[in-house]
Amino acid sequence: MVPLYYPILLAPYIEWYKENWMWIQEEMKEKEKWAMVKHFQEHFNLEAEDFAANLREAFVKTNVILNDSHNDYWQILVAHEKIAPGKCS
Repeated sequence: MVPLYYPILLAPYIEWYKENWMWIQEEMKEKEKWAMVKHFQEHFNLEAEDFAANLREAFVKTNVILNDSHNDYWQILVAHEKIAPGKCS
């Protein structure tokens, strides 16, 4: 359960986000981030028969955030699932 004071603490940040929406879209590539999240939510399936392939498909649009040389986490997950299916938890 979320404590009742959380919305109060978050309010200034949400307001800033709304006020700076255009800058966020242009400078921070926020639109691409939300598209990535949406794609992941639509494609990720814990019950997939081929979980490694499912992970690969779910993360296919992550190049905006996850495909730099210092952030190979999703590739590690896919490789682990290929090596040890069902043990990626």
